[in-house]
Amino acid sequence: MPKPTPEEVLRSIEEPGLDEEMDRVLAMTPEQRKKELEEAGFDLAALHAEADAVYAKMQRASVETRAKELEREGRAKSVRPEARRRPLVLWLAAAVTMTVAAGVIYTALGPSSPAPTVPPVPPTATTPPASPVDLVAAERLRAEAFAACDAMRWAECLAHFDDAKRSDPAGDTSPEVQIARQKALRAIRDGEKPHFK
Repeated sequence: MPKPTPEEVLRSIEEPGLDEEMDRVLAMTPEQRKKELEEAGFDLAALHAEADAVYAKMQRASVETRAKELEREGRAKSVRPEARRRPLVLWLAAAVTMTVAAGVIYTALGPSSPAPTVPPVPPTATTPPASPVDLVAAERLRAEAFAACDAMRWAECLAHFDDAKRSDPAGDTSPEVQIARQKALRAIRDGEKPHFK
């Protein structure tokens, strides 16, 4: 039996008896449908073989398409990190080259005199803290030094400050002591006469 043309199929769809025909075919068992198709001239074995061939072809196409996709993805995964690394390596190489070039240019065109050096800071000698006895003696000597300065006995004033400094170096840095020392030194330099008691 020849294949129906599209017009024949359309006409058959539009026919009012199509629904009844569909109901009749659906009500049949698979054996009854097979028998009717064979009586109508269809070779079911050939149809099944043709359908199997079409299905196998579709499966192969699907597998090949998926394999190509996986291959593209695999290639993309292996290429992407490498592609990312190359620009990073190039940027680092360029940065190192620029730094070296800048150093060479600075050395060639920079100042001919050597850079100023900072003088080394002398190590500060850590003096042990004064004992309580030394602190009391230093305070007494400083009180005598202030009294001598007030009496304009400049040499005696400085001598007492020096003796106190040996016992308590930290106490000599106080502003009052430093002012009194400066005043005594200036007076000696200017030749002020001392007053005697």
